[in-house]
Amino acid sequence: MLNHASTLSDENLFAATIILRMLEEMEGSTTGEDYHGHLLGIHAFVNIGDQYMIPGSLSAASFWVGLRQEIYIAVVTQQPVKVNLDHFVVDRSFEPADDYTWSNRAIVHLADVLNFCFGESPPSSSYWDALNEASEKCRYKSPAGPKENDIGDQFTERTDQGALMDLLKKTEADHARPTKAIQQQLTKAWGWMPDHDGSDG
Repeated sequence: MLNHASTLSDENLFAATIILRMLEEMEGSTTGEDYHGHLLGIHAFVNIGDQYMIPGSLSAASFWVGLRQEIYIAVVTQQPVKVNLDHFVVDRSFEPADDYTWSNRAIVHLADVLNFCFGESPPSSSYWDALNEASEKCRYKSPAGPKENDIGDQFTERTDQGALMDLLKKTEADHARPTKAIQQQLTKAWGWMPDHDGSDG
């Protein structure tokens, strides 16, 4: 079925394959076994070529989700990313763009780094230099995103401030994302006492 061009050009089937792969991953996390069965389908859809991959289409969105799934598998299995990255929807430039484009550029760069680390050919220093240069360019040319503490002054009600502080503490406890510095900055911006925990509202 996957060797017919008409099947591979059906973006609904591509999206369905992505959803089935996600279900496969979720079941694998509970059973401990992931057979990667739908990855082959994703590869078939991605590798057919650019003629069916129009930016903004369901196929393009499916490509980006499939690439993220492939990156996850590459990290877990310490293997290269097997999805073809030479697509017309893949943008490796550093031209000004929206956040969506920049996030996809970062995903492609991550795939390139994984291919460098886990690729079959021995890594070369020139390829490493190119990846490092791309990383630096991305850091300096990408738009500055909002920082967590940029919104603190929007919370003027004490109960809202306490709720935000509780959320930051829960984020740090549950997801190991450091928020102590942000908590201190907000505490200072709001004029709270340093030992205030936000729980008395």
